[in-house]
Amino acid sequence: MATKKVLILYGAAALVFALSSCTSLRANMLLLQETTRQEKAGLLFQDGLQKYQSVILRDQDLTAIPAVRTRFSDALKLDPEHAGAKKYLADLEAFRTKQFALNLATANELSKKQKRTADQDYDYVVAVKKLKQLDSGAPETKILSKTTAELRTEVIKSRSDELAAMQREIDAETDRSAKLKKLNGAKRLADSIIFIDPINPSVGLAREGIERKIEEITQAQAADAAQAPVKAAVAAPAKAPAKAPAKAPAKASTKNAPPAHDYDADIQEILGTVDVQIKARKPAEAMNIVRDNQSRLTVKANQEKLAAKKAEVQKLAASIYQSGIAAYNDEDYETAREAFLKVVQYDAGYEQAQAYLDRSETKLRALSGT
Repeated sequence: MATKKVLILYGAAALVFALSSCTSLRANMLLLQETTRQEKAGLLFQDGLQKYQSVILRDQDLTAIPAVRTRFSDALKLDPEHAGAKKYLADLEAFRTKQFALNLATANELSKKQKRTADQDYDYVVAVKKLKQLDSGAPETKILSKTTAELRTEVIKSRSDELAAMQREIDAETDRSAKLKKLNGAKRLADSIIFIDPINPSVGLAREGIERKIEEITQAQAADAAQAPVKAAVAAPAKAPAKAPAKAPAKASTKNAPPAHDYDADIQEILGTVDVQIKARKPAEAMNIVRDNQSRLTVKANQEKLAAKKAEVQKLAASIYQSGIAAYNDEDYETAREAFLKVVQYDAGYEQAQAYLDRSETKLRALSGT
């Protein structure tokens, strides 16, 4: 009975989404009641397939595997002959098995090193974290989790100390461009800590402060860029007219001039446009929309809503970067190149992403023989 209720809820949610153009919820529910078991299975399968392709394969979010597995399994319970659910349930398990093997190999290789660099220590901890996401009950996972518990604490402390030192350097920096570059580096470092320690309160607060400073400098740079043509015009010497006009033109009347555009009235449309770019996984385009409209809004609540979207865009860029790393490690250099290109377009100062982009392109040229 519990399973049946879950299935009905899944089907209802998916069907309502699919029929979003309908204005009557009652009509949607009536349609749901008339939907066959095979059709409900199809809805579950399509929802699972979308998440499998976007959240798991593209974003490399391993925590989504159980939920997607449930979608395919429940589709098969409703329709045991559903070929797609059978295929992708097998594909999902093959993907999980492959990822587990890759991360286990990485962890085992790093565990054997007598001397590891700080980056290798971090990679070791990350590999074990992914093993826990993929199969926390596996004997290998339990052993490695216990083995690396102390190392994980050391890595978090070391990176937190490094972050604190970077923040002191940032506070002492007076050159704005140099400061922004250091802030972006500090943001990446904070993100790396949060990845292995998501509930670290001090690092979370530090990251919020870093993001605010990045925003302040970005806004100041945009304001300077906007003022540059005006300053240049003021500084340029005025040219004497060849001949004075016989009659000065009449001043345009502002009495009937149209009022200035109210961008606050468009806040929902602006936010929706940002969401479209986020869903399309285009962080650079989404951030451009945010920046273009920040100075246009005057209502504080609307400014805060747009600022919240900026945080979503930053998380998207970080997610794309991680998916690029995963693709590169899987030797899928074309997917990796596309991911790193998006990150570089979003943040031209992201040196690691640029380095990986260069490596991916080198690998692709080597494979193509050019």
